[in-house]
Amino acid sequence: STATTLAISSTLLLQTTACETSWTRIANELYEKAFDATFNGATYTLCPNTVYGASEAVKIYNSNVVLQCGEDGKLGNNCIVNGGEYQVFISNGLSGAPTEVE
Repeated sequence: STATTLAISSTLLLQTTACETSWTRIANELYEKAFDATFNGATYTLCPNTVYGASEAVKIYNSNVVLQCGEDGKLGNNCIVNGGEYQVFISNGLSGAPTEVE
């Protein structure tokens, strides 16, 4: 009985951590990575059938950053990002990165 419960808990944990649930978390992480010359990019998988409120835009300053809906990135996965003036800002390289405020 205990082993079965542990197996079910492990399965549920894997399912719930497979996609990004917070648009703000993605925005904050990518903003921090704008200053990191060692950052080689990342893939952010949005949760299918989810509406994300974009109170702030995700700003991409680095190369090799992928935002995709679901594991395969298909339109039918139905990820919706709404709100704000714009949802994603893509800069032309690090020359457009924000400067740090002291």
